[in-house]
Amino acid sequence: MKIFEFDYTKKDGEKSTRKVMALHASDGWVDAIDLTKLSQDEQEDLKRIQLEYEGKIKPFVEKAFRRFNKSNMIILHEETIKG
Repeated sequence: MKIFEFDYTKKDGEKSTRKVMALHASDGWVDAIDLTKLSQDEQEDLKRIQLEYEGKIKPFVEKAFRRFNKSNMIILHEETIKG
């Protein structure tokens, strides 16, 4: 789990200080949950859930995690699964 605190400037020049839990980072972007939008209790619940998730998924990540270059991919099928 990675938590970032940073000052952010929007295109219109508006500035804010943010604290986020990063879900994914790639060239130019950080996808994250903005902790400044959550209560302290919600933040603690989220951190607990994320740590539990990371612990449960760890064996699969160690065995099968791969990074693919998008420029080498031709998408044959895409599916969104909702729980």
